[in-house]
Parts: sequence; C-alpha cells; structure tokens
Amino acid sequence: MGDTILGTITPTCKPGKNYCATWNIVSEDKTTGKKTTLAKSPAEGQVWNWAFGAVSEDYNLVQCSDFPNDSSLTFTVHLYDQNQKLTPNPVWQGTQWDGGPPACNYGWKITKTKETLKY
Repeated sequence: MGDTILGTITPTCKPGKNYCATWNIVSEDKTTGKKTTLAKSPAEGQVWNWAFGAVSEDYNLVQCSDFPNDSSLTFTVHLYDQNQKLTPNPVWQGTQWDGGPPACNYGWKITKTKETLKY
C-alpha cells in the first residue's frame, strides 16, 4: 500500500458559471503532508468537465528496463463532483499516446475505482 494523494481543482469564479478563466489546482500527499498548489492556473479555453484517473508521463526512457522492476502501478481512484459528492460509476477508459520508443508492452486494467498501468 502506498501514499494517499488528494488532488483538487476548483474554479476561482463565483459558483454557477459554465466557464472560469482560472483555477486553483492542489495536490496533497496525505501520507507525508507535502502539498503543491498552482494558484490561479489559466484554463486556456478548457471547460474542466473531465478527469484522468491515472496517468503515466514517462520522459527520457531509453529502454524498458528504465521502468521499475515490478511492471505495474495501481491507483485507487475516487472521483468527486463540485459539491464533493462521490461520482459512483465514472466511465474510465484507457488511452495511450505513442510518444515514441520504447513501447514496453504498455497497457492498463480499469475498474470503477482502480486503475492499473502496466509496462
């Protein structure tokens, strides 16, 4: 079992608007107490009505052995709406962007509350 990470994104505008130009983005490691805040981050035209359950952004990989040895990483994910109510059945889907070699047998297994990224 690993750390518990809480991520929130909240608009800086008054409630009820369909679009807000800036948002506050907070990532907090509830296990260690460390926190990162991106205050008044520009939306750049995006309407934030979507979420990523688990993301692997891998940079400067030269060979598959650059990944950790265990070959997967599992996230337990709970999605809440703007009223802090649990979204009971989010529809997650796997998407892979091919940024170039190495491919390393990348894949995923997804349920409504767990996402496992395989490599």
